[in-house]
Amino acid sequence: MIESTEISGMLQPVAVFDIDRTLLTGISAEELLFKYFKKRGVLKYSQIISSLNMMIRHMHHGWEKSVYYKSYYLKGMSSDTLVSAMPDIMETVILPKLSVQLMSFLPYLREAGYKIYLVSGTLGPIVDALVKCLGADGGIGSKLEIDNDIYTGKILEPHPYHHGKVIALNQLLGESPIDWDASFAFGDSWADIPLLSCFGCPVAINPGFFMRIRAKKRGWIILNDSANRNKAVVNNILLEKLHLFTQGIK
Repeated sequence: MIESTEISGMLQPVAVFDIDRTLLTGISAEELLFKYFKKRGVLKYSQIISSLNMMIRHMHHGWEKSVYYKSYYLKGMSSDTLVSAMPDIMETVILPKLSVQLMSFLPYLREAGYKIYLVSGTLGPIVDALVKCLGADGGIGSKLEIDNDIYTGKILEPHPYHHGKVIALNQLLGESPIDWDASFAFGDSWADIPLLSCFGCPVAINPGFFMRIRAKKRGWIILNDSANRNKAVVNNILLEKLHLFTQGIK
C-alpha cells in the first residue's frame, strides 16, 4: 500500500476505477469501439488480425511490451475520425454497458467527499469522454502515437497497464495528499492487482481467475454481477465500508 502523507492536516480520499469489464459489464471499451466502426465500414476484421500479429511479433519482449500494439488496428485512421465520433460512441455503445451496481455507488462516494478517477489501458479519448460523461475528477488511458494527425498504431509510454497503472495514477494525482487507507479501487483482472494493492479498500469486480485467487487470499471485497444482480445488495456491501471510512475521516 502507498503510504498516506499528510499535508496541512488534510488528506483526500479517492475512488479509482478500471474501465474494461469493471465499469463496463463483461466487455472492453475497445471491443465496443471496434464493433461500432466495423458496422459503419470504417474498420475490418483483418485489422484486428494485424494487431494480433504485431503483439505476437513483440511477445519475446514480454506480454507487457506486446500490449503496446493491441490498438494497431487503428493504424492509418485520423485522430479526428475517432474524436469526432466519440459523442455518438458514448451514447450508443459505451454508456448502455456501464455497470448499474457501480453507477449506483458513485453518488454516495461524491456525497462523502471522494474524488473519482478512471485509470485504464483503454484508449485515452474513450477515458476522456467517459470522465466527462460521469463527471469524474480525472482519468488517464493509453496515449496513441500520432504522426501528422494519423495514428501509427503504437501506444506511448507510460502505458497504464499492470504496474504501469500505478505510475499513471501517481502522474494523474501529482502532489495531492491522498488518504490511501480510506480509498477505494475497483478492477477485474490480474493486471489490476498492483493498482488495487495500493488501496485500503480494493474491490474485485467479476474477477478473473488470478484476480479471484489474490482477492480471496488478501481478503478483498469480491462482487459478481451474477451473484449480486440487485444493485441494493452491491451497495450495501460497499456502503458499509464507506460508512466506516467516513466515520474515521470525520
